[in-house]
Amino acid sequence: MSELLFECYNIPQVSYGIDAMFSLYANHDRMEDINSLIVSCGYQTTHLLPVLGGRLDASQCRRINLGGYHLETFMQRLLQLKYPGHFAAVSLNRAEAPGNQLSAEQTKERREQQIKRLKEVTAKRRLEKLASEEQKLQELMSIQELLEDEDDDEAFDRALQNTSFDTPEELQSEINRLTIAIQRNRAKVLGIELPPAEEPKKQTVYDLLEIPDDQLSADQVLTKKKQRMLKNAREGRLRAQALQIEKRQKVFHYSSVQRSDATGRC
Repeated sequence: MSELLFECYNIPQVSYGIDAMFSLYANHDRMEDINSLIVSCGYQTTHLLPVLGGRLDASQCRRINLGGYHLETFMQRLLQLKYPGHFAAVSLNRAEAPGNQLSAEQTKERREQQIKRLKEVTAKRRLEKLASEEQKLQELMSIQELLEDEDDDEAFDRALQNTSFDTPEELQSEINRLTIAIQRNRAKVLGIELPPAEEPKKQTVYDLLEIPDDQLSADQVLTKKKQRMLKNAREGRLRAQALQIEKRQKVFHYSSVQRSDATGRC
């Protein structure tokens, strides 16, 4: 230890001793007038050190096998008895928390700082992603310009071979995807909300209903039954929706007539 301190860290001098005695001497000017009893509480033990005339009376020193660990464990047991519903959640770390609790304002301020820091990191990453996508789009657009040049087909083929696309259609599809992604990322950076892209609805096909059963296999007959059930259920839902709309229109018309009559009477 001493060799490490002197040779590696160039410490000019070092002194070994009891930390509690160092603290006592540091807080008193005249050591010969010190008469005190030091209670040094450690992790698993507590030492009682009597000091007379500035000197430690080693024959009267005592050690108690009780330290901070035992106090934390005792606090944990008390909390577990007080909150039996959260027995497993009360750990040693949480048992130490009551002594280091923050006020509501400090907790709120710290949470706001964390949210602000997280937003800054997210905005920075979004800008980096936007710049990367714009650069990639420019490269693909430059390749597409070669396709529009009728006299430079060989250059376009060579440029397309250096990419991961096999056909001009795949290149155009990637350009369209990047354009939409850049627009959405730019809108997020500016704080503008774009309407979500509408996905085309798949139209239900009932292609087996018009075919006789004798021309179908066993699996196709089962599929035909399912299609008939689905079609009947869909038509039933549409009829119910139409009845609800008609009922609402009648109620609205009746209330409108009543309001007009009341207005005429007035």
